[in-house]
Amino acid sequence: MLAESLQTYLAADTGVRAQLGIATRADKTTGIWPVQAPDEPLVPWIVFQQVSGNPLQESLQGTGRLKTARWRYTAYGSTYKQAKALAQAIIDAVLGMDATMAAGSCEVHGAWLKLELDEAETLPKGTVFASHADFQINYIDLH
Repeated sequence: MLAESLQTYLAADTGVRAQLGIATRADKTTGIWPVQAPDEPLVPWIVFQQVSGNPLQESLQGTGRLKTARWRYTAYGSTYKQAKALAQAIIDAVLGMDATMAAGSCEVHGAWLKLELDEAETLPKGTVFASHADFQINYIDLH
């Protein structure tokens, strides 16, 4: 499944690991969650989700296995600079994908950055900065 492969891939990327401080996180997590982070996560963290998707191969025999999907990664930080640095590490990692993922559950056949967007969210205990990066990813699920 692509979602699990993407999460595993990011957690193993040295640039992302360095920005998240995965080796020293007090919460013992990777700091990467699908769709929604738990309440009060340690800063910084990443949330990712599929925004859209569709098959790339259609014929009279049916739908082929090659698909495309748009994925949004959001990097959260306590400062704008921290969120942007984490977002850049995500961009570098995702644009470098083009192979069978380590978990062996899918093949990635290209990734393109489609959108970048920044915002700040006011919370009861301060402000968190968010930097979004949307990618189009072409892939084949192997399972």
